[in-house]
Amino acid sequence: MAPERISGEQYGIHSDVWSVGISFMELALGAFPYPQIQKNQGSLMPLQLLQCIVDEDPPILPVGQFSQTFVHFITQCMKRLPKERPAPNNLMDHAFILLYDDGNAEVVSMWVCRCLEERRAQAQGRM
Repeated sequence: MAPERISGEQYGIHSDVWSVGISFMELALGAFPYPQIQKNQGSLMPLQLLQCIVDEDPPILPVGQFSQTFVHFITQCMKRLPKERPAPNNLMDHAFILLYDDGNAEVVSMWVCRCLEERRAQAQGRM
């Protein structure tokens, strides 16, 4: 949930852009991207987690693990202020989207499936 929704402020389509960013980040990392959860320091109570989303800087992707284009895409989606986030139609013109856009509307679905397959393979390797 975007920070502005949690805060009870007015929200709109830019809140969904934040949700795209956090969802892609979680898929890329294979874990929830907030450090308190990622480092297994125990579960945050729901209200503590919501407060963290509102008060803390948005999480960032680890340096060197992802392309600059992907990092920029996520960073743009997760700007704290909704008015600083791109509108969905502008987001579709981002270099990360255009890199994989072959005119097929299922391109994001294919990317998500590939990420999930990689994550399953990694999990099986740990068993």
